[in-house]
Amino acid sequence: MTVGAVAHGGHCVARAAGRVLFVRHALPGERVVVEVTEVGRRGRFLRADAVEVLEAAPGRREPPCPVAASCGGCDWQHATPEASRALKTAVVREALERFAGITLPASFAVAAVADPGQPGRDDGLGWRTRGALAVGVDGRAGFRAPRSHAVVAGGTCPQLHPALAPVGLLERAWPPGARVGFVAPAQGPPSAHVRVGDPVQGRAGASRAAAGAGARAVGAGSPGGEGEVPTVVEWAAGRPWQVAADGFWQVHPGAADALVGHVRRMLAPAPGERLVDLYAGVGLFGLSLAAPLHGALRVTLVEGDRRACELAGRNAASDPPASSQRQAIRTGDATSAQAPAVDVVRAPVDRWVGRRGALDGVDLVVLDPPRAGAGPAVVEAVAAARPRAIAYVACDPVALARDLAAISASGYRLVELVGLDLFPTTHHVECVAHLAPA
Repeated sequence: MTVGAVAHGGHCVARAAGRVLFVRHALPGERVVVEVTEVGRRGRFLRADAVEVLEAAPGRREPPCPVAASCGGCDWQHATPEASRALKTAVVREALERFAGITLPASFAVAAVADPGQPGRDDGLGWRTRGALAVGVDGRAGFRAPRSHAVVAGGTCPQLHPALAPVGLLERAWPPGARVGFVAPAQGPPSAHVRVGDPVQGRAGASRAAAGAGARAVGAGSPGGEGEVPTVVEWAAGRPWQVAADGFWQVHPGAADALVGHVRRMLAPAPGERLVDLYAGVGLFGLSLAAPLHGALRVTLVEGDRRACELAGRNAASDPPASSQRQAIRTGDATSAQAPAVDVVRAPVDRWVGRRGALDGVDLVVLDPPRAGAGPAVVEAVAAARPRAIAYVACDPVALARDLAAISASGYRLVELVGLDLFPTTHHVECVAHLAPA
């Protein structure tokens, strides 16, 4: 069959015998032989893999990974980096048009992001500095197959950053059924941490140290106990950041700086303003924007994860402009008699924005929600506070489009959208949206 347009999720759409097929490992316009792998709900659609290419598209290349066809870690290894970015551009355009009624300008295109440690490299490989692998019954680690729990262990993964080589993630034997987290931080050696299930209770068990030559092991605890993975030091916006080794941080080495740069440019914070950073993590956006203003920007960081809040507090305290001012960490229901320069609030974002007075006097908002998006309740509460500008950082274009539809109905317009290829060879794409009152 001839394959049609790209769709969100790492596949292209084709049609045959009155049915829609979602085809992996193909490119738009190609003529391929497909193998049906799954029948969708009530037989309305089929999932399929392209197993032979009869007529290739101009953007096709030989996949660099020998198990690319069976591994779920990559979607577009068979596409050149330029072709992959063009596919992601098309997905973002279609999502905003379909779910938000927004037509992007002709100039919009998903852009490459450079790795500062590997200048000039643009092959879409060697960018993943952190993540997790599954371990099969044979003790070999790998990513899972698409839409499956099967572990694909190929002995190599071109996504992994070269700094991870000393750990031997794919070469060594691990406890069967374990989850192997890994990280190559900006400062310090690479490391791996292992979470092992309790074979009797089925609970999360030990966090056992595991390392190869030259690698530093992280993890603590004993069998049957839950160990907390230590922190590592990342670098962005000209300063160090304490991050849990298994916590959230951008996986591409150039991602944090790229995102901070766009958010700062869009919001252009001024002395005396108040910024609220929702889903703040360890404080990357809020603290990065506050630093050049030397404590003159009032910042509230809102995050639900306990450990991320603790590390955000440490990062705020280690920042000279912020540490010269009062800084506090409190729970979502606590009150503060005096607003500090940096206020770290541990609370679910959807609950916190609904509190009376939580967003009073806000001038700027950063939204960096999880993949599912912020949701109508959060974006409508933000819009009701009437900040002069909002920066929305999104890792899913459909979730972004749905939230943009909700916030547009609340009186805001899309000023600019930036697309960044922070996850090469996968279908994932990062976007930063600048919103202002209509």
